[in-house]
Amino acid sequence: MIKTERTTPSRNSPSRPIKSLLEIGMINSSTSVFDYGCGYGVDVKFLQSQGIKAQGWDLYHYQGKIIKADLVTLLYVLNVIADPKEREWVLGYCYEHALSHLIISYAPHQSYLEAHKTDYNDGYLTQWRTFEKTYNAEEFKNYLRAVLGIEPLIIPNVGNTYAVKINPKVKPIYAYCLSQENRDKLLINYLRQRSRLKQSWIVPDHVSFECINKGKHLYFRIRSPFADIPNPESQKKTKFLYLGNKKNSRLKWYEKCVKKTMKLKIVRAKINYLRGINPKDCRLKTDIKLSPPPFFYSPIHDHI
Repeated sequence: MIKTERTTPSRNSPSRPIKSLLEIGMINSSTSVFDYGCGYGVDVKFLQSQGIKAQGWDLYHYQGKIIKADLVTLLYVLNVIADPKEREWVLGYCYEHALSHLIISYAPHQSYLEAHKTDYNDGYLTQWRTFEKTYNAEEFKNYLRAVLGIEPLIIPNVGNTYAVKINPKVKPIYAYCLSQENRDKLLINYLRQRSRLKQSWIVPDHVSFECINKGKHLYFRIRSPFADIPNPESQKKTKFLYLGNKKNSRLKWYEKCVKKTMKLKIVRAKINYLRGINPKDCRLKTDIKLSPPPFFYSPIHDHI
């Protein structure tokens, strides 16, 4: 049996993500917070002591109240969920309970956990019978893009922590809940979207956006180490392109290109995610019958 309860750290002070969210003002006296998978509730109790409306819930250690809140935090939880289907549901569930932002952290790779490890699903079991799923930054961002359909933003001064701004028009995809036929239809739809998006100029990562202040006037330009920036009027490619000021049509053209580039990253992540699903993982060994909205992080750890 997988011992998920052993992954909960014992500490007496708030976590780094909570400290950072307080420092940058994302959590304040007017913010409500729900901490999903809160462990022993240290962050919840700390926030409550600061006069902040906070609640938490944990399967093993803190049976608190589940609420919708301005900020939902999902800190170091996804990487210890062994079942990919359950992991997807938990992420979507937390997104649907956030009113403003969802904050997600993943644990960095810990080499000592690999001693006597055993491969299991898409991660491994440690010698303590806990499950670990390792990510690098780009893998984790692509996972969030694929399931949530929104570009995640890094939280400063923490590392491995991202904020997703809630968009009521964007719903998570529960791909593991779909039949193979419906997953195939969804994949075809995203492939068509990718084809349409690639017809526009996709802004490469090496292109930088610059602000130029000349006296009382502010101008914008983009720069590349290669001659790969197309001039929207002549289509001639160059290393520099002046965009003018906020009223210039070139700036509006560039803003549209940036939006399409971000959309393409999300669509590519969804395509790779759907292609990577193993149909065997869609059969969840549990007595709980699931239908959207997803269930509360249930004990599906009796596979071994």
